[in-house]
Amino acid sequence: MLRRLFLILFAAACSGILVAPATGGARGRTTVIVRDGTWAGSAPSASGGAPDMALFDVRHHAISQVHLGVTLHCEEHTDGSFFSTYALMGSSFPDGHAIPRSGRLSLTWDDHDGQRRGTISSEFNWTGSPDVRFVITTDNSSVSSHETCSGIGIVHLKRGALPAHHVPTPPTSPTH
Repeated sequence: MLRRLFLILFAAACSGILVAPATGGARGRTTVIVRDGTWAGSAPSASGGAPDMALFDVRHHAISQVHLGVTLHCEEHTDGSFFSTYALMGSSFPDGHAIPRSGRLSLTWDDHDGQRRGTISSEFNWTGSPDVRFVITTDNSSVSSHETCSGIGIVHLKRGALPAHHVPTPPTSPTH
């Protein structure tokens, strides 16, 4: 009887030891593979303007050549007016950031589009359906005006370049 109890306890202990590492060791160890190439996507703007877009390259698990486009909603502080304009930014992206094993890269950097200087906060994500989410904020002051702008983009990504008709051309001046 004692021997049978000992065998049952021993078998239960062995099965627990064999099962625990199989379930416990798998957590948090997922590595996302991001294939080299051009990644791109566009999405209708929530405000009905030019589409939100993203275009960049991945080489050896690092991002470079980033271009992000979004409609900015602006306020002119000198007269209190509101307007929308389009920003195409990314020229100052810090190239070469490696994509972590988790498949999520979050970055913030300062950038410009020729008319505005701003800050971009972004998250490049390859867990599930690949996408990039970004927020662009600007705060431009000059002698004659002071405006603040912001825009939010969420773009689902695919490997391959954007078709030419999806690449927006930023306006030369704001539309008041």
